[in-house]
Amino acid sequence: MNKLLLLLVVIVFSLSSSVYAQKIVSGQVLENESNQPIPEVSVLVKGTNKGATSDFDGNYALKGVDQNSVLVFSYMGFITQEITVGDQSVINILLQVDSNKLDEVVVTALNIERDKASLGYSVAQIDAVEVNVVKDNNVMNSLTGKVSGLQITQANTGVDGSSRILLRGITTISGSNRPLIVVDGIPVSGGGSGGSAWGGTDGGDALSDINPDDVESMSVLKGAGASAAYGSLGMNGVIIITTKSGVKKGGIGISFSSTFNVSDLMLTPDLQNEYGAGAFDQFAPIGPDGIPVLDYPFSWSWGPKMEGQPYTNWLGETDTFSPQGNPYKEFYQMGNSMINTIAFEGASEKGTFRLSITDQNTQGIVPNNSMKKQTYNLRASSNLTDRFNVDGRVSYVRSRVKNRPELAEGSANTSLQLSLMPRDVRLEDVRNNTVDAEGNEMQYANDPTFNNPYWALDNVYNEDTKDRIQGMISAKW
Repeated sequence: MNKLLLLLVVIVFSLSSSVYAQKIVSGQVLENESNQPIPEVSVLVKGTNKGATSDFDGNYALKGVDQNSVLVFSYMGFITQEITVGDQSVINILLQVDSNKLDEVVVTALNIERDKASLGYSVAQIDAVEVNVVKDNNVMNSLTGKVSGLQITQANTGVDGSSRILLRGITTISGSNRPLIVVDGIPVSGGGSGGSAWGGTDGGDALSDINPDDVESMSVLKGAGASAAYGSLGMNGVIIITTKSGVKKGGIGISFSSTFNVSDLMLTPDLQNEYGAGAFDQFAPIGPDGIPVLDYPFSWSWGPKMEGQPYTNWLGETDTFSPQGNPYKEFYQMGNSMINTIAFEGASEKGTFRLSITDQNTQGIVPNNSMKKQTYNLRASSNLTDRFNVDGRVSYVRSRVKNRPELAEGSANTSLQLSLMPRDVRLEDVRNNTVDAEGNEMQYANDPTFNNPYWALDNVYNEDTKDRIQGMISAKW
């Protein structure tokens, strides 16, 4: 008996010691050169499937880690580091850029090529191969996850929408935090057109008109010294885009590329499944048939608990008060994009040229949202003498976009409508009941602020056509 008791004591002590030895380890991941936080860094306990990723500010936290654990920090373009936990509960890491991933010669301010090792600031250069791994409607999205400290956010603003770009974090609360965008030495507007308030739409930006097939390289200049040549315009960093010129081709050549992309909804908000439509945690008075009536006074879920009880729904039918499926997954569709490019290029001792023609057809994940775009780009250079060179580029873009999604408080903002839709409303009923016998719009709530999302798809139209001409010419002596 005494031996059994002693054995139990030893087992309990061992278990408690093991539990006690496990702890929470947290910290921050920064870039070695700029001390900028790095989001989405993988933090893995070596030899296990336990891990985490750093957030927007580079912070991470891991539970259940013991002192013998080895943490592995890894991110694309950086040298992987391994750290033994020991008695540490806070582990901050400085990741170093993997120099093997970057070219030694980079394009800097004013389109000047410099030796990377001679620069006093951080520069990352992405070549055409990496840019075109996945061709996006907006070429800036090609940099996602490839440059430390560069944060690119795509909003649900439809095809040809602009992207939110942060390079050196939020530096001002009153002005723009976007970096300066320079294409072949010429600054271009990186901000979106259109308005977002009360039914406005995102009309895209100049970056969405740059054909990814025409990009030779992209350089990201992050240090304060890097933007000195651009004055206050470069205070948030500079992103330099260099287009192809045919300089790497001898003689005359022709190339053709065809790309088909698909896009789908990856993540949706978490939905509560406890309360249904209403605002006062109760049903309206009992109907003449003895069944509770829910008159849907508001388009949100602060009503009674959904416990499968019978009630009268928004169509006047007897139904069970229960949570329905995920409206986001049911409403949005799989988008696709077809991009075809043909290019003619050549080079000789006298100069270079490249002419490209691109046709693009895109269908967004929002039904009825589509785009057709044609791009014509010509770049040529001429060596007039042994010491005098002239370089020029002209591009013409014509795009036609149908039914850009409304934003903010717009009555036809389908994303907002789905987020406010009561959890007891069946999306199939909303889709099949858009108009009544008189042809008037049918809404699932007595709140006229927002449209039936399917009625909006069929009856709220917008269309825009853009003709954009860009050009530049430079001379070097």
